[in-house]
Amino acid sequence: MKIKKIIITAWLLEVPGYSIWIEAQKWIKIFKNLGYEIELLHGRDSRYPFLGRENKKLLDLQDGLFKKKISYKDFINNNIVRDTYEKTMGLFEKKWQQEKFILVAENSFGPALNIPYSKGLFDAIKQYKIPTIARIHDFYVNFYTQYDTRIKDSIPELRNIYEARSKSISKVFINKSDLVQAKKRKIRECYLIPNGFDFSENISINHLYINQIKSKIKYQPSDLLFLQPTRIITRKRIEDIIFIIYNLSNLIKRPIKLLIAGGFKEYNPETINYQKMIFAKAKKHHVPVFILRDLKVKFNIAEAYYLSDMVTLLSTEEGFGLPILESCVYKKMLIVRRFPRFSVFENLEGGSLNFIKTKNFNHPWQWPKKELDLFCQQIVQWINSKSKNRILDNNYKITKKNFSIELTKEKLAEILRKIN
Repeated sequence: MKIKKIIITAWLLEVPGYSIWIEAQKWIKIFKNLGYEIELLHGRDSRYPFLGRENKKLLDLQDGLFKKKISYKDFINNNIVRDTYEKTMGLFEKKWQQEKFILVAENSFGPALNIPYSKGLFDAIKQYKIPTIARIHDFYVNFYTQYDTRIKDSIPELRNIYEARSKSISKVFINKSDLVQAKKRKIRECYLIPNGFDFSENISINHLYINQIKSKIKYQPSDLLFLQPTRIITRKRIEDIIFIIYNLSNLIKRPIKLLIAGGFKEYNPETINYQKMIFAKAKKHHVPVFILRDLKVKFNIAEAYYLSDMVTLLSTEEGFGLPILESCVYKKMLIVRRFPRFSVFENLEGGSLNFIKTKNFNHPWQWPKKELDLFCQQIVQWINSKSKNRILDNNYKITKKNFSIELTKEKLAEILRKIN
């Protein structure tokens, strides 16, 4: 008899605007369409706080492990760590005994997120041979600390967990470069399913929401608005686009405002300090910066894209780069840094996507003046371009052909047939 229930787990899910939750909702819709019952188990559910990232003491312990201030043996025997591990292991053991299910793990095996949760989940899967699909959003990205990858590689148990080395786990990567890297490490049961977009849904624009945003940011018809549709974390390098905007404003003699989508609040001193730095840079360069989620207005991300003139993503690293996909869907030009995982958007069926991009990973104030001037001139040329609609329409067509949610459904259904 085939299993008809799917349990989706993650350290964090139900957070509006958070990319993992956005993508999980798309998978949930597909699973329901395929006839599965869905249950969520995650750290934002008050029943399972041990699955989340709200425990400051645990995060500090992990930081100590990454910085080699404590040994792995001392870490794993710590009462907080043991308690989280045992509760996680016990929860999935109990669920499996009550009713068989397919487990979908959303970025659950990156031990930097919550090591005892990752270990408890991994051990439960191996012991009970729970059929699992693991979506790995950020493979070998130093997400929270520069030390985590070295720790994972030097401790065999963590490496096995991080790489989800179990016959019961089918690993789904969202970009080609991660898939290639996994195969080099001789990791089996790997699949490529890039994030997709549901083109069957109408992209409705609420002009009341747009007017409220305009009012809050004191938007004028002469303004240019750049949108940074991400959270505020260091790898997004938002200070780089602030510097670019400063130079552009001087060049075109027009006000340019920066609207940042923002994100959820969590314990992360690095992020708090980074946000302070961002606003200090903006003040120094006279760039008006607004965080969309702090404006206290209703909105959908579609309104932010509709209102913007350009989209920015000068990150040093991305697991996939959802704004790249969205900028094409909402027909906006994107200023982007060509990070390694950008390859998923190249050599596509139907042609290449057209963006303003740089390969230089240094801060733009460190670029040679000629390179900075040429990059800014590209943006100015786009602002004044008469062929915008043709280029943006072509980006949309290529994206629809290669990243439709229907393609995601086909690939997921294939994995489900294999494991069920």
